[in-house]
Amino acid sequence: MGGVEGQTGKCSLGCFDISGLVNHPSSLIWSDTIILTDKLQEDIENFTKSETQKYYSTAICRIFEIAKEYNIVKIKNPDSILIPDLMEKINKELELDYEILPKIYPRTIKAGKDVNSSENIIFVENEEYCKLNVQQIYASLILAKKWNSELLFSDRIYNYCKYKFGLSLFTGKHEKIKAFDNIFNIIIPDKPIMPFFAMNDVIGNKVKYSCKTCDYVPSCKSQYLKILEDNVHSILDLREKDEIQQIKGVIQDITGQLEQAETQFDYRDIIREFRTKERIYNRDLKSAFPKVKRFTNIAIYASIPAILLGQATGLPLVSYAAVASAGITTATKELIDYSKSKYKWVGFLQKARKKNAMEKCTIKK
Repeated sequence: MGGVEGQTGKCSLGCFDISGLVNHPSSLIWSDTIILTDKLQEDIENFTKSETQKYYSTAICRIFEIAKEYNIVKIKNPDSILIPDLMEKINKELELDYEILPKIYPRTIKAGKDVNSSENIIFVENEEYCKLNVQQIYASLILAKKWNSELLFSDRIYNYCKYKFGLSLFTGKHEKIKAFDNIFNIIIPDKPIMPFFAMNDVIGNKVKYSCKTCDYVPSCKSQYLKILEDNVHSILDLREKDEIQQIKGVIQDITGQLEQAETQFDYRDIIREFRTKERIYNRDLKSAFPKVKRFTNIAIYASIPAILLGQATGLPLVSYAAVASAGITTATKELIDYSKSKYKWVGFLQKARKKNAMEKCTIKK
């Protein structure tokens, strides 16, 4: 599964929204690839020249640099898709949004004008969306469909889509991503991948305590990039594990079944079904398989004298019967080994839960 991160077009700093990736680092595990448009790649590189968000922009750029080392970032050019005619249609859709959405949702959506440019602005639940914001939302939706990818939108962007497209149309994709995050957060706590020092550039004026009131700024300044790199490497290293791929496959199967049922569902339904499967597989691994394993071991020991007897007496029927018995036993053992390998994600998750529980107990003490 690929993920389209951000949008296209020449935009000012902050117009591209990658907070979904920053605030939910588990997406670095379950995304097969992260697709960036070439223009967004250029914007990210230019972002590092920002003086007002120097440390945040450097951290953002470093995340993608490390992700490229793991070969999970692809750069694509959208120009053949986002042709002028299509962009004109998108702009007409923006005008309709500005005119119609405030009438449909008068309590939650307001229309306004940008103070500096006099361009149309839409406020959804008091959150501001400029023309470029909304233009890029539509562009990303089109690219994701063409490239057969999921979208790593932030909650802010999803909130706009909720009103524009309706819950029933947009729920499935978003709920699947929320389910991925919820389950993989068992393995990686859902905390920002960036140290607060880098985030302070963006949220420093919005929180009670910021780096301006702290005495440890020199220490954080020298260490924040190393901490960030360690965080990203520890997450991306997990991608190599078979258990991670197995978990992704189980979630994909569940969401596929729910989508085929054509009934509305949310991430809780996905998680509920996932945990049901986990309990069933865990029960089988603990009860049925050990019994079969004991049986196959006994069968192996019983077949050895028969083989020796066949060789000693020269009776082919005895030898063939013994070999057949050993072959059945081998097939059974291979089935057990395959099942244990296929469902080893169950034990992997249980260990992660125990580790998290122990860490919480340690913190409380």
